[in-house]
Amino acid sequence: MRKQLKNIIIFNELYEQGNYREAAANLSMSIATISRAIQELEEDSRVQLFINVKGKFRPTAYAHSLYERLTVNNGELVNSYSLFKSNGRYVNALIPPQMSVFNLVDKLVKFNHEFGTELVINEGFRFSSSEEAYMAMVNGELDFMIDYKPNNSISFVSERIGEHKTSLIASKKYYDSIGSDDINESTKFAKYSWLGQTGVDFQKYFGVAPENQVGFITQNVSHYYKVIKETRFVGVCLADNLKNIEEDFVYEREPFMSSMLYFVTTKAALHNKPVVKWFYDNSKKKEVCNVNQ
Repeated sequence: MRKQLKNIIIFNELYEQGNYREAAANLSMSIATISRAIQELEEDSRVQLFINVKGKFRPTAYAHSLYERLTVNNGELVNSYSLFKSNGRYVNALIPPQMSVFNLVDKLVKFNHEFGTELVINEGFRFSSSEEAYMAMVNGELDFMIDYKPNNSISFVSERIGEHKTSLIASKKYYDSIGSDDINESTKFAKYSWLGQTGVDFQKYFGVAPENQVGFITQNVSHYYKVIKETRFVGVCLADNLKNIEEDFVYEREPFMSSMLYFVTTKAALHNKPVVKWFYDNSKKKEVCNVNQ
């Protein structure tokens, strides 16, 4: 059902835009993804939705009929959503696993105090790609995400909110010190997975390709630090948090990398959901995340 809903959303955008290029740009998808979604809808419904007439893209009578039905049903959905929104406040957020919701909790307390309510933050989402996360924001499943790169497409808003500096860490049980010069292709790494990618930074800064990286991959912060503490695996930690872990870990004094952080959401969410606008306004040009031990 989720895949079918995604394809219907893609159809709706393609019908309204009238061409693949603009629909792909608005949804932050490739043209191939748009084409595949329409093909799957046509195979499922057993009708042709779009045709090419003398090089010009045209919707068929079936496409007109489907779009009209979706317009009616969307109105009912919006009414149901408005009723739901009026009965409670919630926000769905996607945060890199090495970041914690510590400062989001600070903002949660501030929000609840400011509005006299009980806001619910759901931060348990996991997606296998940026495209999948963007689609979740487009269809309303996800409200915003903190990411290392902006989304500059027409349907999204990306605000730089700060940067974090990262240092190498290792267990005191096995290392007297750790530094960039100690990293080579025989190094074993503890790594996080983020949007389907692992070990990208180790490749960028130390030249070790992900397929050559031996190590442990997790989404769980507690497991991450426990593995490093009990093994020879090398990991990373935000520079601001190094003093909190120095009892069990050695670490590189000078951070080996610095990354920008962005608050990413859709224009629709920013305009229609006040709680998203509040988090956006209260996150701009600020460091929002710290590593959680």
